[in-house]
Amino acid sequence: MATLQGNTTQNRIDWGTTFVMVVFHVFAVVALFHFSWKPFLYALVLWWISGSLGIGLGPPAHASRVQGAAMAGVLPHRLRHAGA
Repeated sequence: MATLQGNTTQNRIDWGTTFVMVVFHVFAVVALFHFSWKPFLYALVLWWISGSLGIGLGPPAHASRVQGAAMAGVLPHRLRHAGA
């Protein structure tokens, strides 16, 4: 491979990343031959439960902090204009 002057690492192959990507794709092809609808449906149901019922039901973690900070900024403004 040709290299640019002063930059010898730009065109080198990262063998660690290449290995991981090849192994990932080999397992993806192998998985096609082990497909079954029952585990797929279980995975969909568990995905829905964790996304909708697990994380999705509660209020956002930042809601109380944001509302408290907003009210702290609004209160002095309202008090300034209360007498007008």
